[in-house]
Amino acid sequence: MFEQKRVMNEFEYVPFNDRSSKYDPITPLPPRKGGDRKATFWLAAGENESNLITNIYFINSSDEILNQVIYSTSGMQTIDDEVSSSASKELSYRDVLPGEAVKIDEYDAFYDSDILVAYYVTVVSDKVGRVDYSTLTSKQCIHEAVLQWEDGEIA
Repeated sequence: MFEQKRVMNEFEYVPFNDRSSKYDPITPLPPRKGGDRKATFWLAAGENESNLITNIYFINSSDEILNQVIYSTSGMQTIDDEVSSSASKELSYRDVLPGEAVKIDEYDAFYDSDILVAYYVTVVSDKVGRVDYSTLTSKQCIHEAVLQWEDGEIA
């Protein structure tokens, strides 16, 4: 059963130009255009609740309290020659603080490995108004997905 969860200051976005390779953690990656930007709103995989289940979070890296964060998912999979689709109902969090991450999904590596899933997030705040975001469909657990950059550009 999915339970909502909030965590504070558990995630920090590292711009691409400040990252190192997972194969050579000592040598930084070469700089890339726009690689010094930081994310304002983004999704990230968090801690594993068990060996198979990973929590997916929406992170508010802005400097304002978000009035509401509304989220849902949709997905599809093939079973033999049939396609089966699914969608979750919309749920929400109120008053999401700066630096706060809110759980929006659980990825089960056993049951979800053959499912294509997309995430939908709506942010309502005094500063940005109401903005809808979505990710591309993915067949694997997302590690990270930027929704909006600090300069206001939507990813």
